[in-house]
Formats: sequence, C-alpha cells, structure tokens
Amino acid sequence: MKTILWLDDLRNPYTSEWRDMVPAVEGDVRVMWALDYQDFVDIITTWGLPDIISFDHDLGAEHYIAPQYWNDYYQSSRLQEKADNVEPTGYECAKWLVDYCLTQKKKMPATYVHSANPVGADSIRALLLNYRKHWEPND
Repeated sequence: MKTILWLDDLRNPYTSEWRDMVPAVEGDVRVMWALDYQDFVDIITTWGLPDIISFDHDLGAEHYIAPQYWNDYYQSSRLQEKADNVEPTGYECAKWLVDYCLTQKKKMPATYVHSANPVGADSIRALLLNYRKHWEPND
C-alpha cells in the first residue's frame, strides 16, 4: 500500500476528490494530512518519507489572493512578492523537503502540486524540478 502526504489547509483528503488532483495514484492508499508547515515536518520526521507528496501553496488565509487576480498571473505574482506573510507556505515545505533529502541522502518521493495558486504552484514545481535535475541521488 502506498502512502501519500497531502499538504493542504482546506481540502480534506478524506472527503474531497483528491484522486482527481493526483491522477497517477491507483489502488489502496494510506493518506496522511498535513495542514501546515509544522505538520508537514512532523509527519516526515516521525514516519519517514511517504511514497507521494501533493503540495498546496497557500496554507492560511493570509496567503490567499483575491479571486479577481486568479487569472492574472502577472498581478498575482506582484501581490505575492509584496506580501509580508508570517505563516510558511507550501513552497517553504518544499524547500524543507529538498534540504531533508539532501542532508539525509534520501531519494525524493513522487511529487504533485494541486495548488490553485498558479504563481505558488510554479515556484514549487521549479524548486522540485531543479532539485531532481541537479541534486537527486542516482541510486
């Protein structure tokens, strides 16, 4: 049975159709739900790396961009750059994961990004892709 770590402060993986957001997952799956950065770190340091991690970017109301900017990538990006967020985002979780895999010499699990925030989602994807391209262990 595969294990998925679902990082999202709103979408409940036990009730929502998360499989539509992570289509490659088939069969029986054990789901662990992290609501925020600390949950994410605690789950991995306690239980080890899961088989799959699916990331949301916005992990609190302070990260949410008003709906009128959802389809305006440029304006959404500008607003996020100016934001003075206190709570870590899914991007910070991804940075922690990269550091964890590097220092522990672990292969990163399969990753997906299901965030509705296009700027945040792109940032997470770029970070993970860069890690895989330049730092992923070969074994």
